[in-house]
Amino acid sequence: LKRLLRKYVLKRTKRVVLAGQLPRKADNVVFCNLSPLQMRVYKRLLASEDFQLMVRHNEPCDCGSKEKRAKCCYTECDGPIFNSYDHEFHSGCPYCICFACISILIKASNHLELLKPDPTDPKDKFERDKAVAALAFGEDAHLLGGADRADANFDRVSDATNCGKLLALEKLLAIWKRADDKVLLFSVSTRLLNILEKFLARRGYVFCRLDGSTATKERQRLGDKFKP
Repeated sequence: LKRLLRKYVLKRTKRVVLAGQLPRKADNVVFCNLSPLQMRVYKRLLASEDFQLMVRHNEPCDCGSKEKRAKCCYTECDGPIFNSYDHEFHSGCPYCICFACISILIKASNHLELLKPDPTDPKDKFERDKAVAALAFGEDAHLLGGADRADANFDRVSDATNCGKLLALEKLLAIWKRADDKVLLFSVSTRLLNILEKFLARRGYVFCRLDGSTATKERQRLGDKFKP
């Protein structure tokens, strides 16, 4: 089949076509510390019932059975994450909440606004996220415009003070701006793109946004506009 296809199909790989046309890529990983507020939120999450099931899963159970906690008395809890699952139709508790816990910690490290409930989500997920945000923010909720809704205050959302990654990005953008470089910012979350929009607008950067809702024709125009 391959021999037959060679007669009719022209195969052009990116490695061959672009050889020598692009500068060599260098990957530089920038580690960002959590802001003091993010650290408090992170610690509250880790201290919660749901996360303690995961954090201490491998410790000996305190009932004296010599079994691990996750295989003895600590297979469930009364936390908002655990209670949001229907445990009747699966086994493996408490590990069933593992990925949900990881996802929540990723949101906390990216931007605290992402922990708040999304009004477009189904009601059960909205209520779970609202409960998790209230637990995580605790007495700091007023610093973020509350825990049950997106913060409508432009100054708070666009400020980098409470986000370690935005603090690092702020410094990097200043360096690239002085060098007259163009920058691409990628995100898997449209909610984070909304935050980045406000962050960039506050600092007077000229930017284009392209996401899943951008029409095909508009994508090409944006791409052409971004070119040197």
